[in-house]
Amino acid sequence: MPLPPVRYTILDGGMGTTLEDSGHNVSSNLWSSDPALRSAVRDVHAGFLDAGAEMIGTATYQACESLYTQDGAMSSDRAHQLMLSQVGVAEEAVKQASQGRTSDVGRGKVGLCLGPFGATLQPGQEYSGLYPPPCGPSSFSTTCSTVSSYTSSLTALREFHLSRLLTYAQDQATWDSLDWVCFETIPLLREALAIRLAMRDFEGKLDEMYGSDGGRKKWWMAYVFPSGKFPDGSTVKQVVAASVLPRPWDAQGLGLSTKDLGFDNGDETSSITALFQVRLPVPQAIGINCTSPAHIRQLSRDFTQSVEEILSSGHLDATEGDIGFVLYPDGGLVYNTTTRSWSVPTGVASAGGEGTGSWARNVAIVAREVGEATRTTSSAGGKEEKTARVWSGGVLVGGCCKNGFEEIKGLRNELKPREG
Repeated sequence: MPLPPVRYTILDGGMGTTLEDSGHNVSSNLWSSDPALRSAVRDVHAGFLDAGAEMIGTATYQACESLYTQDGAMSSDRAHQLMLSQVGVAEEAVKQASQGRTSDVGRGKVGLCLGPFGATLQPGQEYSGLYPPPCGPSSFSTTCSTVSSYTSSLTALREFHLSRLLTYAQDQATWDSLDWVCFETIPLLREALAIRLAMRDFEGKLDEMYGSDGGRKKWWMAYVFPSGKFPDGSTVKQVVAASVLPRPWDAQGLGLSTKDLGFDNGDETSSITALFQVRLPVPQAIGINCTSPAHIRQLSRDFTQSVEEILSSGHLDATEGDIGFVLYPDGGLVYNTTTRSWSVPTGVASAGGEGTGSWARNVAIVAREVGEATRTTSSAGGKEEKTARVWSGGVLVGGCCKNGFEEIKGLRNELKPREG
């Protein structure tokens, strides 16, 4: 029996850099979340939808209460209103693009974009993961942190992400307009596990607010690989294990230890055991963002191999195994978080390579390779084998920094030429 076609979902491009390249000032600490840019943000959303994006991401990457309220700039209530308003801007753009449709078929989707804790720091630390305590340590070591410092860090990062999620969910109109929750540019295994802890708590609160499963959204976790390497030194296999294994100690069956996931399950384990006693939720997609196109092919192959191994391990149940791959690389330039400027990476002759068409073709090649990857599964007793796609949840693909309307249009034409 032939496999069904690969499901590709076209995402948008880089909001902040598209605003910047259009002449708008994005130099504030809020970047594209600055309320002064509301009209311009709506225009960028509309431009990406017109270019063929099937889902747009809200301009909320750095948005959090502390950034809006710093130095007494505004009240917490006003900060929450502004955070919610960015979702409304995206929804307005989708509604405008959907005018004339007789149904919701083909209607653009909206993803709530949530950057890591490091995106709220000045200068930003999303490419390094060097966080101050209690979210730190602010430097890495080959020896594991103490259990107390590790659990303190996990707890602080969990609370950071949970508080943001609750801000959006407590307004039903805002929450109802969202299709995905998109955790992106994650630089640390520790933060990945903290996000999953936050999502476990959050889904419980959603059930209380909206009824069992009524308010739950699909969600993904996308990781950053500056220069092709994960910032805290972890391998892709470790990243994938931290993303999808229901409990950290399940990693032992994959040739990994709990230390490989960021902590040492040694003598003082009670606090760690308590955190992970209840099964962690599994995201509907995992993958890569804000990473140079030069690295995405090998990284994507490593992700695929690691997911295939976990799917074969039996740790995931039937619903958890329907995982998609998300890929939205940058345009190939290097961003300096201190000077807030872009430059051509060392050894690269041209920032644009062969131009927009080249970027779209290269990303599409990787997306197809990932989407078409298969694995062999066996029925109970091993009597019957069948072929299935590794990424049965499909492939979500777009662009990040320095990718604008033309890049997304080119990607759409590469992967969905018959649909325009």
